[in-house]
Amino acid sequence: MQVNNITFILLFIFLFSLEGNAQSYNKNKINVLGIWKTKCNTDDHVSNILFYNKNEGELNMFNNTKLVSKMMVEVSPDYKLIKYIGTNIIGEGVDVKKITSLTKGDVIAVIEGIDENKISIHWLGFEKEELFINNPFSQGNTTTLVKCNK
Repeated sequence: MQVNNITFILLFIFLFSLEGNAQSYNKNKINVLGIWKTKCNTDDHVSNILFYNKNEGELNMFNNTKLVSKMMVEVSPDYKLIKYIGTNIIGEGVDVKKITSLTKGDVIAVIEGIDENKISIHWLGFEKEELFINNPFSQGNTTTLVKCNK
């Protein structure tokens, strides 16, 4: 009888530990696939990040509803940094001569997972570029983005 009690207690401890692991969230392993915005119910003409694989995507920067820039970005292997890869599209009215110092690999944001559908993004921007220095998602440098295609 005593062996059964010990087995039951060990089984209870094991199951309890599994439950705790299932509810915890690993902030260092973010599944970035999908589209990230400040609010999911907004239209397509707001700044967003679209990741089409686990480490690359595009940053679409809007001012009001006008596209400023669409640029390629990548996530660092530790899922803590967003880096500039290259610019695909420069929006209407943007002086291309003013954005000459963008360099592949520049860190433009620091990210931290909040849960599987939210990240905190701290915008660093491009120090040398007036156009890209402000956070494209909101006022201030830090913003929460939500995954809009769960």
